[in-house]
Amino acid sequence: MATLQKLGASPDSDLPTAAAPELSSAAETLLHLPVEESAIFSSAETVRKALSNETSPQVGLVVRMGLAPVLVSLLDYTSERVRVEAAWAITNIAASTEGYCKALRDLGAATKLVATLSNTSSLLKEQVCESRMLNRIVHVGDSESGGR
Repeated sequence: MATLQKLGASPDSDLPTAAAPELSSAAETLLHLPVEESAIFSSAETVRKALSNETSPQVGLVVRMGLAPVLVSLLDYTSERVRVEAAWAITNIAASTEGYCKALRDLGAATKLVATLSNTSSLLKEQVCESRMLNRIVHVGDSESGGR
C-alpha cells in the first residue's frame, strides 16, 4: 500500500505559510480523536481551508502531518458538516498529484465517498460529485494498466 508520507512534494515545495500554526493546532486535535464535535469541525475546516488556498495550498504539509487517513475516517463521522469538510479536503488532496490519488484510493477514500452518496444531503453529494475528484481517485493509474 502506498503511504502518503512517502509520496508527492518535497519538503521545500510547499513551505509553511502564516496558516501553518493554525494547521498545526488543527492537526493536533484531529490526530487525538475523540474530541468534541465543534473542535473536530473547526479543525477539519482549518485543514480544508489550508488545502483550498489558491496561492499556496498546503497539500504536502497536510499529508506529512498524517492527516489524510484521519480525513478519510471522518467520512464516517455522525455530523454531516464534519463529513462535508472531510470530503472537501480529500478532493483537494486528490486534485494535487496522481500519487496522492493512489494513496487516497488505498486508504479507502473512494469507497467511503461513494457510500456518502446514498445517505446524505445534497450539500455533501454536491461536494463529492461536482469536484470530479471521486472519478480521479477511482480511475487513477488506469491508463498505466490498460484500464479506462
